[in-house]
Amino acid sequence: MSGGTSEYVPAPPVGAARVAGGGTGAVKSWAPVPVLPPHEHPAVGADQWPLRDSLELGALPRAASCARLHARLVVQEWGLAALADDVELIVSELATNAIVHSRSRQPGGTFTVRAQLDRDRLRVEVCDQGGAWHTPTRANADDQNGRGLLIVSQLASRWGCEGHSQTGWSVWFEIDIRAPGTGGR
Repeated sequence: MSGGTSEYVPAPPVGAARVAGGGTGAVKSWAPVPVLPPHEHPAVGADQWPLRDSLELGALPRAASCARLHARLVVQEWGLAALADDVELIVSELATNAIVHSRSRQPGGTFTVRAQLDRDRLRVEVCDQGGAWHTPTRANADDQNGRGLLIVSQLASRWGCEGHSQTGWSVWFEIDIRAPGTGGR
């Protein structure tokens, strides 16, 4: 040793964690860590339909990626992993439109992603804070933008827009499915 002091630090008891603020690494105290029972997902039964989820996000530049990840995880949780890629892409397009083209882009603006699953379809909507509705146009081959709603129309069973420029727009899409466990997608 090089003349320094050495302190013996015993191993923590099983099931314990160091208390926050333990400092330089010396163990100040140990507290038991509660062990939660494993989370079991109940079978989706007739009494649980429809399933619903909602997430409000600040209309910040990276919020579209948060919205698409959340949508992916929700549909996977609902047993629709086969739809996760399509749902993620569509939500990304709609969230980006809310952030870029609506009044949600103003300071403090928000948008909301809502999802609902019933026995026949998944419906997802992105609700913004309004503004002028831009009628979709056909993008030129070299345009960087302008294909989002075309992508939505190709991947979704149905899609549409409801609302008003003053009160906010809700752009939605539906994908037809069969309930999990019934031989559907």
